[in-house]
Amino acid sequence: MGFVILNKNSPETNTCNHKDYNSFFQGINSQFRDSFFFSFIIQFILVCRMYFNVGNRKYWNVLFYSSLAGLIGSVIENSTIAFICRKSQEGNMTKVYTFFIQEIFWIINEYSVPYLNLIRMKSISEGKIVQIIQWVIYILFFPFTVARVHIGYCRLMEGVLNSKASERSHGIAFGIMGIADVVCTLTLLYLLRNENNDENNNNVHSSSIILKVSSVIVQYIKHSNYIVLIFVDIVSFILSFLYIFSTCIVSDPNFESSPMPFHCLKCVFILILAVDAMVYKYDICDEIEMNQQQSTFSSDFKTQRDCQSNPNVQKSNEIIQNPLDNTCSDMN
Repeated sequence: MGFVILNKNSPETNTCNHKDYNSFFQGINSQFRDSFFFSFIIQFILVCRMYFNVGNRKYWNVLFYSSLAGLIGSVIENSTIAFICRKSQEGNMTKVYTFFIQEIFWIINEYSVPYLNLIRMKSISEGKIVQIIQWVIYILFFPFTVARVHIGYCRLMEGVLNSKASERSHGIAFGIMGIADVVCTLTLLYLLRNENNDENNNNVHSSSIILKVSSVIVQYIKHSNYIVLIFVDIVSFILSFLYIFSTCIVSDPNFESSPMPFHCLKCVFILILAVDAMVYKYDICDEIEMNQQQSTFSSDFKTQRDCQSNPNVQKSNEIIQNPLDNTCSDMN
């Protein structure tokens, strides 16, 4: 029995099967039914809205440009499908260069997640361990890029979205992402444990307000960011396992579709992180405002005059009075 040569019309490649579009316009409109395409569009709209109304600093800049890269990559991919899947192109089996070009934007979009986790780490500590993890994340970027470039090359040469080779590379890429995310998560656990110990041992009265705010930040990261980070870790590893297992071990068509729900979740990672960051900002800054009010009510004119003459306390007051530029700045 001979080998079956797959092309863009083969059901296994998930490219043009049952997509005999009469025109490009019909094709691109029909592609909106694809949840991958729509998720990147709605993700960009919502992240853009939050970016211009909530924050525009480093963390939010990465979120914005990552969602933009995802949108561009998705538009290129679905526009390409709309073009090559026209009835007039049914017998045209040529190389598809735009499938390779889009990988540039997928690299930016997907690896921004470990980089965002690195920014979260730096909001807690700038110590030596964070510097080491930073280099680990940078080093892992290179094999991840190689895996994504290989995906683009396979798609370019074969003219299809999915093939055994490209899906194996998907598994490798998602595995690398999972390793990078787990490294960040474990480091955060370690840093937050040390942060708790430092707060329990620090009872300086002049810094009580700052310590309260710091405690709120730590507690929020514990209860919110942990859940998000662990969720991202699990999805990345499941994706990696399913892609590699379905292409290298199992040849059951039903099992081959198993990565799809997790791949859909991965497409909205940036939106999930953006919502989490928005909630973080409002919760932390509300707590800062509450502590400011409590400090004001408990202070008299003499205390204020003494604070103004004390340079150390004056510096602490500047931090509290300008929370958006200090306490909230690392996550904005």
